[in-house]
Amino acid sequence: MHYKLRTALHPTLALVATPIACGALACLPDAPTYGYSEKAAEVLQSVPVPVSPLGGNEVGTVAAGVRWRGRVDLTTDPANPYFGWTASGFDARFTGTSIGVKLNTDQPNTPCQADPCGLFFQPVLDGEVLPRLKATAGVATLEIKSGLSDSPHVLEFYRETESPIGRSQFLGITGGTLLTPPTYSGRVIEFVADSITNGFGELGKEKHANPGDTEGQCDYTPDTQAGYLTYAAKLARAFNADPSIVALSGWGLYRGLFGEGTNYAVPLEYSDSLYYHDPQPQWDFRVKANAVVINLGTNDIAQGDPGAAFTTALGKLVDLIRAKNGDVWIFPVTGTMLSGQSHDWIKGYMADFVAAKGGDAAKLAYVDLGTLDASLGTGCIYHPDVNEHQRIVDVLYPVMKEKLASIGW
Repeated sequence: MHYKLRTALHPTLALVATPIACGALACLPDAPTYGYSEKAAEVLQSVPVPVSPLGGNEVGTVAAGVRWRGRVDLTTDPANPYFGWTASGFDARFTGTSIGVKLNTDQPNTPCQADPCGLFFQPVLDGEVLPRLKATAGVATLEIKSGLSDSPHVLEFYRETESPIGRSQFLGITGGTLLTPPTYSGRVIEFVADSITNGFGELGKEKHANPGDTEGQCDYTPDTQAGYLTYAAKLARAFNADPSIVALSGWGLYRGLFGEGTNYAVPLEYSDSLYYHDPQPQWDFRVKANAVVINLGTNDIAQGDPGAAFTTALGKLVDLIRAKNGDVWIFPVTGTMLSGQSHDWIKGYMADFVAAKGGDAAKLAYVDLGTLDASLGTGCIYHPDVNEHQRIVDVLYPVMKEKLASIGW
């Protein structure tokens, strides 16, 4: 499939100062630059991120007795929904002294670090982040916790693994009795993006104190992907919002790593309820985004400067987002695996597009997320690790907060 990248794109290429190499795995600079737009953030204050959303009065998407977060396939088997996008999942209220989740899981179509291979999930019970759980292929029950008081509890259940690796089907809970599902704030932040946003290799621990260092080198596997800890999921929680992450590793805005022309362009899959196989069930946008972050471009640059086609594709995506969600704030961003000329190309296209459309007046704001500092360590294949995801939150949150004040956030 698409995920065994190490042999084709060795990380040392990320240090070669050529446009194509820099695009493929995002050339890293001698001196990293942090900040947004033209304003450097000299000192970044860590944005506090709550463990759980605060709740609200909105019902949202309810199916199979739980409230769904992000997109969910209610077409293939309405009684037992499928879900797949990063950080998608559900909230459930229940009574009982134990709780488990019964799933039907596809066989992952990419290698894992440890057998048996499986998909990963993050449970949060009554505001407590519990150990991640792995579901192997087939029908199985993930036992979450026992010894609970026989009183109402709230379970949040997040998918850690991106959609193309395999679907998850919810078959119900065990050990407890479902109550009316929790409500939420009604806020949704959507992210249309690539591997940087879906947590590709986020839990890896590659060390790059010197060019060519290979200590901790790792390929991408489901084991190292952590949707709950991505900057996207953290930003959503910081705004008391649900994340909706439509992100595909190796894909781009106009083109991706794996095909010519418009193949592997995320906008082609924007309306999918989950990405797994053709034909993909379509999302009906019953829950609409209030704000959208577009973090694409790193893979478009792999074949060189995409030129005007990139700007054209950006305009079409903005139009599509607004056709589905209304007049929402949209934040095209650059980062954090691009540097040098590759970074400047993508930044230029995005910033120029936003300026030409009218910027704030058009509810468009460009944000430069800067470039990761590889000497501090990275995730697998030079991707952002957990610390870098938090740094992205620190850069993006204050910009979004200023703009979203106009809609009462």
